[in-house]
Amino acid sequence: MSRWFQYMVGVIHIDWKPTTGKQASLSNSELALNVKLGYRDERTNWTVMAQSTEKRSLDCVKEKDYYECDIIPLYEIGSVHHDFYLLNLMYNTTKVRDLQIDSIYLHVILQTGGFTRVWLSLKTVTFPLIIGLVIFFWNRIRKLSRSANLLEKIIFGMGLTLAFLDCPIEWLTLGMKIPFMLLLNDIRQGIFYCALLSFWIVFCGEHMMDKVIRNRVSVYWKELTAVGIGSLCLFIFEICERGVQLTNPFFTIWADNIGKRVAVKEGNWKWGTGSWHASEDDDSENLDLDETQPLEYTSAFFTGVFCMWNIYAGSLLFLYAPSKKNPNLPEDEQSDERGEEIEFSQINSEAVALAPRSRENDGQNSFLSTLQKSAMD
Repeated sequence: MSRWFQYMVGVIHIDWKPTTGKQASLSNSELALNVKLGYRDERTNWTVMAQSTEKRSLDCVKEKDYYECDIIPLYEIGSVHHDFYLLNLMYNTTKVRDLQIDSIYLHVILQTGGFTRVWLSLKTVTFPLIIGLVIFFWNRIRKLSRSANLLEKIIFGMGLTLAFLDCPIEWLTLGMKIPFMLLLNDIRQGIFYCALLSFWIVFCGEHMMDKVIRNRVSVYWKELTAVGIGSLCLFIFEICERGVQLTNPFFTIWADNIGKRVAVKEGNWKWGTGSWHASEDDDSENLDLDETQPLEYTSAFFTGVFCMWNIYAGSLLFLYAPSKKNPNLPEDEQSDERGEEIEFSQINSEAVALAPRSRENDGQNSFLSTLQKSAMD
């Protein structure tokens, strides 16, 4: 094992063989597992990392002379800090009648070292750039004679959350054992997406052409409350899943039907996991022959999304930064020196209606009124 792998996920695939000629049934059946996971380094002895007795539900389909079951999640650890890992597995099939286990396959899923190097390199490059743009944006805000409006504040907050997401703290896992790194990364990503959704809500609201005066958080309390509740639900689910795995890596919320329904809708979950399981079954025999091809597409997707959000947020920080002014000059002289300044702010329609109009505008309006009257006649 290598510390560049970052995490390790283990799943098992079981094939059942009938012991009699009777038609066996595996519906609503459970498999009791007594599992133990240990580790050691080159110059140390084996140490028990975790042990537990778990139950996994079975979902099997008959294929000719045997029953093929869906892949069963077994364990997940968020840090591959040691050189060697050993899994001890004991199973109890007393509740499964007229069937016996024909074969058990253990599939180990790791994050490849090459992807980890590329991922950390991207974070190392983008982190100082985003920090610089955040500082640049806030310095422009501070030089204004007015206070920052709501849109500028939320852009600044989104920049801070992106900088928190880009911080390459994964470098610490190469020298330290940090089992909660997966949980921390998911929390950082959730905070950024929460800030991004809040920005889109405020951005759309501030540019609506109506008579409502916004620029206050209280105006968007319904939309922001919905975002907060959704983020809180995802956080609770994350704590229930990977938070418990810090002490028991064999725990999974997908082990029973109740956990599946609590997490997401059962139909969507079965569709997603079923397609993933089907692809795993079809490619299991050719895994050694063409191992890197599907991983390249996945790596390109993750790195592409990461770069896209950094470019998007960085562009907002740069383009929405207020124009540079001389703080020593009065506001009217700055306007004369810089020319006409356009800001993204609400236009009060009542003030526009009450504003004095020139004779030229009156003439144009009279001419338009005459044309409209002629067209109606």
